[in-house]
Amino acid sequence: MVRFGRDDRPRGSGRALAARLSARAATRRLARGRLYQAQLAEIDRDVERGQLPRAEAAAARAEAARRLIAASAAEPAVRRAATICDVAASPPC
Repeated sequence: MVRFGRDDRPRGSGRALAARLSARAATRRLARGRLYQAQLAEIDRDVERGQLPRAEAAAARAEAARRLIAASAAEPAVRRAATICDVAASPPC
């Protein structure tokens, strides 16, 4: 239901939209964090199996981190800080 304030602008509809957009952004941040963690786990597994030398594993980890940072850089600064915190706080996949 849309309510009108004193200035005849709908109230509440902007908040609902902001909440939906915020939820979508949070979902994308969480997905990026989980993808990053999955990539790191895959690199570790490849090293353990002897399929990837340690020097190449370090380069692969750095590349995965660069991609996460690049994806986060496209968001406003406030969301960027939350992305880094989400990744640090997320349980491993």
